[in-house]
Amino acid sequence: MIPSLALAAALQFSGATLRVTNVRTDSSGCRSAIEFQRAGATKPRTIWSAKLDAVGLPAGLFIPAQQPSRDYGTVVKSGDYESLLLFVRRDGSLVTHPGGWFWIDRAHELLFTITASDEPEVAVIDLRTLRRAGDDVALIPEAFYRAGRRVFVTGQERAFEFNFARRAFVSVKPDPAHWTRVAWDFDLNAQSHCTSR
Repeated sequence: MIPSLALAAALQFSGATLRVTNVRTDSSGCRSAIEFQRAGATKPRTIWSAKLDAVGLPAGLFIPAQQPSRDYGTVVKSGDYESLLLFVRRDGSLVTHPGGWFWIDRAHELLFTITASDEPEVAVIDLRTLRRAGDDVALIPEAFYRAGRRVFVTGQERAFEFNFARRAFVSVKPDPAHWTRVAWDFDLNAQSHCTSR
């Protein structure tokens, strides 16, 4: 039996504090929670909690060092065959989208992500509205690439380019030899099971 060990991390944004706690329950289990506290409030309130099991990747809640915005907090949830992006607004409300590994396109204020699940998917999140931008892509994604301001996603020997004007992916001929692979702003593989950062 693994002893219970509580690990916590905190993030301050827009006059609020977000605290993530992960408690290891057994070799693959992790009880995780997000607490939110407004400036001046006497006690935090729990806005999200679950018991998560590690399945192929670490389980837990993680606060990315590279936050998409100063106006809200971003937490990545991993475990139980799915990963999620949890955006916490300054009033403590949650906006949830599929996500795991991600990188931020600051010029277009978009977040590009690949989910960790049995059927991984690509999602593009508009960082101003916290809504999905663009349609899903019918492929198992492997990596994102850039060529100048152009963005591509590849997988299964296919490629799609993100059309910023239409906010949609368009099928293109794969040419990664002329593209630059995009580094993750948050890499789920770099996280440790049931820890907080």
